[in-house]
Amino acid sequence: MRLKVELEGAEGLIVDIRSKVADPATSFTTSPTTAAANGQKTSLLVEDDETLGAAAFLVVLDRNGQPIFKQSIVIGED
Repeated sequence: MRLKVELEGAEGLIVDIRSKVADPATSFTTSPTTAAANGQKTSLLVEDDETLGAAAFLVVLDRNGQPIFKQSIVIGED
């Protein structure tokens, strides 16, 4: 499963999908990714099909790895 998201003002910051915002060990992605430039989509891959329907957070991290933005999501929903 792939999440494509367009973020404004996050270029160069790290983006992840997690079950707990501040805990990188709870990541659902194969690896966190760097946010694309404004107007472009950032793509994150979730490989485990068993996570379909799981509650999660889209998290943007600052350069020190601290969460600066979160949005609740459900994996696999539009």
